[in-house]
Amino acid sequence: MVEQELWAMLCVYQAIHHLTVETAGDAQLPVSHISFKQTLAAARRSAGADFSPSPTGGQGS
Repeated sequence: MVEQELWAMLCVYQAIHHLTVETAGDAQLPVSHISFKQTLAAARRSAGADFSPSPTGGQGS
């Protein structure tokens, strides 16, 4: 289980880093000018918006 969690964390890190590189390219900025911490927060907000709670309030209903 620990190995699986480690691989998941590495995959998420790579996905966030890829998002940072794309954003820097779009804004014509060096990657070093974009905060990883702020990119992670933005990704969390974005992912949370896609998964709204169900109208019944229960899981698997």
